[in-house]
Amino acid sequence: MVLRDRARKAPDLIVVNTHLRYGERFAIQCVERLRAIIGKEVKKYPRAEVVLMGYMNHDRTSKVYAALAGGAGAAPADGGPRLMDTFDYSQKGPREAWGNYHGFTGRARGIWPTDLIFVRGVMTHSAAELVRDKSAEGRYPSDHFFVWTTLTPK
Repeated sequence: MVLRDRARKAPDLIVVNTHLRYGERFAIQCVERLRAIIGKEVKKYPRAEVVLMGYMNHDRTSKVYAALAGGAGAAPADGGPRLMDTFDYSQKGPREAWGNYHGFTGRARGIWPTDLIFVRGVMTHSAAELVRDKSAEGRYPSDHFFVWTTLTPK
């Protein structure tokens, strides 16, 4: 989706929400296609900010994560932009679990988050956080903790 400010005070915003499959090889193929589509949209809207978010099913240690970010080194060959993960992994404590999936238990089942928010552009962002809220009755609204970041255009 491309969001445009009619008054042209805010930059265009390309927003992509996805849910990737578990298999690494297939997920990488999907990411490559997704990044090519984003690259085409960036060519149409060159000053646009980009937000790619969703349940990636893969964490920062995977090849899928590297493909999502656009890899390292020179400009990505797929035409898509280099993307930045909004989590600040230096904030994680040594024994702290940041996994999103908890299966309605409130106890993270992974070390690293798999629900991620990537951004591209000049907007600033707060470090992503896991929202671990539950109801007064102790029920969780999802089997995943939500991810929150604040995006601010410059």
